[in-house]
Amino acid sequence: KQLRSAVYGIMKYYVQRNIHIEELNALISSISTFATSNDIIAQELLEFILVLLYPPSISTDETIGFLCEPDMIKSFYVLLTIDNLTPETKEIVLKIIKCLMNSQPVRTQSRLDTNQIGFGGIIARFAPEALTTSFVRELFDVIITSDSSIDVNQVNMALQRCSTASLDVRYVALHKLMACFVADASVCRSYANSQGWQETLTHFFVKFRDSMSMKTSIADLSTDSGRESFYDSSARSSVANTSENLEDVADEQLLRQFDLSPTTTEYNLTIVSQTSSSDSAVASIGNTNDDLTSMSSCTGDRESNERAGRLASEIRLILGEFIGATSTMNSSSSVASWANPKDDGLLEEFYEILILIIVMLLWNGITGSDNEAWTKRGQVFAALRHLDHYQEFYLPLVCIEQRILELCMEACLNDLKINGDKITSTYENSCRQLIKIVDGFLSQTTEINDRITENFINGIILILDTMHFFEENGTGDPVVSTFVSHNEHWTESSLTGLNILLNLLAHSNVLFCGIASVRIHSLLHSRPLNGREEAAYLLSNVNRIFSSFVQNEDCEHFAYLLPLMKTIIDKSYEILQMNVHIPNMPLYKATSTALDDFLRYCSSSDSQEWQMFIQRHIEPLAEHYRSMSIRPFHMNMKIW
Repeated sequence: KQLRSAVYGIMKYYVQRNIHIEELNALISSISTFATSNDIIAQELLEFILVLLYPPSISTDETIGFLCEPDMIKSFYVLLTIDNLTPETKEIVLKIIKCLMNSQPVRTQSRLDTNQIGFGGIIARFAPEALTTSFVRELFDVIITSDSSIDVNQVNMALQRCSTASLDVRYVALHKLMACFVADASVCRSYANSQGWQETLTHFFVKFRDSMSMKTSIADLSTDSGRESFYDSSARSSVANTSENLEDVADEQLLRQFDLSPTTTEYNLTIVSQTSSSDSAVASIGNTNDDLTSMSSCTGDRESNERAGRLASEIRLILGEFIGATSTMNSSSSVASWANPKDDGLLEEFYEILILIIVMLLWNGITGSDNEAWTKRGQVFAALRHLDHYQEFYLPLVCIEQRILELCMEACLNDLKINGDKITSTYENSCRQLIKIVDGFLSQTTEINDRITENFINGIILILDTMHFFEENGTGDPVVSTFVSHNEHWTESSLTGLNILLNLLAHSNVLFCGIASVRIHSLLHSRPLNGREEAAYLLSNVNRIFSSFVQNEDCEHFAYLLPLMKTIIDKSYEILQMNVHIPNMPLYKATSTALDDFLRYCSSSDSQEWQMFIQRHIEPLAEHYRSMSIRPFHMNMKIW
């Protein structure tokens, strides 16, 4: 090793004075020879070349020009395909290529085209456990630094391999992809047109092996004493500082584009209150100098906490640009409630970035609002549910779908704000599709408490309101509104919208129950019921909800459920022939104690009149209505 260091010192002395293309060619030929037999020497020679490229000067420009000659640059490409070389050695090759690409003369003359490199094939040659954060970082830097259009298929192939690696490697890959989408929206649209991106990204949710989930990359924790750098520490510092400065400039430009000051806006629902906060310190989304491996070390708690704060700021920064600076959403509330505290925040950050990338592709990447566009969007949910059958996710599927829908609804409402609150056909179609997806999400189970949050409620209620399913009833109160059936019959959207309200009505949170009750009341006062089946369907659902709370006499839900039940009975008393079947039913009587009397009438153990009426006369009609009107829509959703 001492002999090699002496030789490198002599080479460095002569090269600094002057270097010829023939000498560089001989050096690269030597590297190619050692690449198949001695990784240590190959790595040292590559480090020697890397030092020649810093700091920028006339001589380094000349060296870069020589290295960009076709035969020489192909030699670097070939090195990436040699299996004998370690990830650390190939990482140096990528750094050299990135340095060449960042050279202004090279970019001006378009002398280097990396789109011809099969990055997907290169990364596929690595076993998942062999991938390191630093190698993946350099690989994506080279892919996205291309002066020509980015090959999104290569990006997708690289992501496929990264999705099988450790959590910190996945994190780095997604962080790079996010930075690319933010810097250039056209890349987001191009990637959304690549085949199979839905399956690729949903695989990032899968926990392939517990032992790898929080394991730092092997190469990031160990060093080979035989591979110590041959050049002095000042040269290494020069390389690192120059690279860092280049990234800082790009990061500063990126942050200026998205310099938002999130503020809180009041939400006009009278029941749900929102709070929002923002961190004053905002870190760059493109910062690639974070030492991710320290997240799992016991001695890196302070650095990990600082990094978590920076990432939270980044997410809020992008959310502010993507769904509006005045968004009332808490950027991590739903994911944080499921995350394991032992993960030091990495899992939460990882999921927030992954979900935000998916939503950006759904909303900004896929264009249009026709059935074809929404089929592509729906494939994300189809892929998630398919994987959930035979793979284990880091977090529950419910949490993932809930967060995606929350952000989609916020993005949809932000589109309306951008258009000056003018409802366009695109916005209307998007709202209708979102209403169907939300209804499908809530209708998968009767246990909906874990599926609904304040963010979720705020999003779907505002969408229902802005779609004018509810209109003012002349009272002057903008919150109390009426449900409009434009064709005098319930459309698909109105049916699914009502289903959503009924699900909210059954929620254990009395605030959510109140929101739904106000709107269902408005619906019932806006028009007559469309036949016995519709009346039975409403009565059946509200009675089921009422019965679930009847054991608790002090339940606050009765303040909303009893008046709603009375309204339904008033409007359906004759068409359901209640005067014949249950003549003793007290709620229809106009007395001051009618509500209390009805509560005792329904819950009395020695009176079965109401239960028999529901079972014999109401449930058959309600079931027929469900089979003809509700289930067909749910079956259509299963096509995804």
